[in-house]
Amino acid sequence: MANPEEEFEEIDDFFSLADQLARPIGQIQKEQVRQARITFNAALAIGVTGTLILLAGVASFLYHGSEASDTGRGITVAAGVVMDFLSFFMIKFHRETNNRLDEIRRDESAIRLIAQIQDPVKRDEAISELAKALRRR
Repeated sequence: MANPEEEFEEIDDFFSLADQLARPIGQIQKEQVRQARITFNAALAIGVTGTLILLAGVASFLYHGSEASDTGRGITVAAGVVMDFLSFFMIKFHRETNNRLDEIRRDESAIRLIAQIQDPVKRDEAISELAKALRRR
């Protein structure tokens, strides 16, 4: 059986390692937030542009009737539909990214809360439960 002092040293090593990793994790989170913002802004711009192109194509069909330039208006409508689909998938990607960021923040908060537990037995149990929960994902 391990010496209690050695166990405390291992636990302290765990938390010092967690503190060392916290700095790069913060940088990673900032980068992920930046990428999520860019993705959302791009999806919004593409969605608005696609909707405007789609409406222009439909308005052209309604206003001019069936004249010789039906192909051009059809292409305009198709381009608008394609851009709206792209926007939909970009927004879906943005939502998934936000969900991942939320998971990271929850895990980080749990680690910080565990670090504040003073009772070594309860802290070890909490670390064990957190490790099990993270493995289940």
